[in-house]
Amino acid sequence: MTARIVIITRAFPYLPGEQFVEPEASFWARDEASVVVMPWAVQGDPRPVPEVVTVDPVLSRISRRQRQTARLKAPLNKLFWHELGWLARHGRLNRATALEVVRGVGGALVTRDVLQQWIQDNGPIDVVYTYWWDVWTYGAQLLKGNGVGHVVTRAHRYDLYEYRHPSGFLSGKRSLGPHLDAFLAISRDGEQAALDYGLARESVQLAPLGVALPDVEAPTSPDGELHVVSTATFTPVKRLDRMIDGLAVLCREHPELRVVWTHFGEGELRGEIEARLEAVSGLDNLTATLRGNVPNGTIREHFTHQPVDVFVNTSESEGVPVSIMEAMAFGVPALAPAVGGIGDMVPADGPGGSLMSDAPDAGEIAATLWAWRERAKLPRERAAARAVIAHRYDEAKNYSGLMDQLIAMAAS
Repeated sequence: MTARIVIITRAFPYLPGEQFVEPEASFWARDEASVVVMPWAVQGDPRPVPEVVTVDPVLSRISRRQRQTARLKAPLNKLFWHELGWLARHGRLNRATALEVVRGVGGALVTRDVLQQWIQDNGPIDVVYTYWWDVWTYGAQLLKGNGVGHVVTRAHRYDLYEYRHPSGFLSGKRSLGPHLDAFLAISRDGEQAALDYGLARESVQLAPLGVALPDVEAPTSPDGELHVVSTATFTPVKRLDRMIDGLAVLCREHPELRVVWTHFGEGELRGEIEARLEAVSGLDNLTATLRGNVPNGTIREHFTHQPVDVFVNTSESEGVPVSIMEAMAFGVPALAPAVGGIGDMVPADGPGGSLMSDAPDAGEIAATLWAWRERAKLPRERAAARAVIAHRYDEAKNYSGLMDQLIAMAAS
């Protein structure tokens, strides 16, 4: 029997974001499975998916009026009162958390209604696999036993950690989380967060993301040079202002060192980032290039053909960044803050990279780069970075194993 698996994403295969879904998507084509991808939002042209995978934008057609109506109906559902009751019992009920309940329950109800109609038109779903633990996960759970067999979710960051939410509360986690068939954590930190919400130990599993292991390592720069690469959106949480300030400190303190920084990514703060770079344009030994949003293949081409000595991340909050995985797969040591699940991948102090504090300032970033200016080029450091990915984050092993699990679940 062919397993019908519906995969719900935020936007993939459409842009923006979710580049880390691309490697997994290539493993969705299986003879034993019929896979339908349902993005929550659609804009522009889609990225390629295997020919046998169907993309159905039905969820993206939910109108603002439908969402508003569902939120008005939220108090008629017992989940709404269950959530408010928990908040009241724990002294956390206020306007912000109550509005989050309305958002969460309303989103669950409208997702349920759309999926229910889809099931009536197309037949039952064996497994719903959601790429984010959000309202679409809850909506699928409301249909378990009524057209949906099993519900599995991944969680990353905004959808997992309450401290990241403006209200300090995430609706649906404690009420519906324990009823998931499987929760896929991308890091040990995420695994513990799920258990803290009351999920059963047997339903929570560590399921790392993965990347392809390239056949080559990235080249290194000549002595006296340091080539730095970063990948991040221009948003406050990524703290790219500190990256620029750190590079500036490094160049001022060590005028004999030529620093080349290449950044991939785009976002709302681009103007501020460009202004900050303009302010340090007088540093003759610093060259910065902002490449913007480019296909993942373009980034891999850069690692293949251009010198890359270190990869640097300065984020305030992270899950387990695929950007770091891809750099380390090319043998590039990673320097990153000790936040989220980064410590699962980046060693405390080598070999293969180094953790900074959870909030590195310009001085710490500069000092770390100086310490690694030649160390990062050593064959043992680059081999160690690559070995971490081969051992824990090999996409062929991780993603084919996950599809095996989903297919087996559909048959149970």
